[in-house]
Amino acid sequence: MLLLTLLTFPAASYQKTLPSVRCGTHLIRIGDSLSALKRVCGKPLAIDSAGQQGKDYSYQFGRSGAITLIRVKQHRVTRIVMVR
Repeated sequence: MLLLTLLTFPAASYQKTLPSVRCGTHLIRIGDSLSALKRVCGKPLAIDSAGQQGKDYSYQFGRSGAITLIRVKQHRVTRIVMVR
């Protein structure tokens, strides 16, 4: 995750942990399944391994330019972080 963040945003100035994120007309929350995430949000921009903590799926929602990193472990969403 850190490598992707540094490559995408050399001076990552803003990170915020979110309880949920809106993807189209649907809401993805912590605890939702990986299949629900893929069904609602489609293909991610990138998938990075986070070691023992799972995998980070990167999405860009809206026009703000912010990247949303959604961490998935054991087929469940465990963390949602917006990086601007």
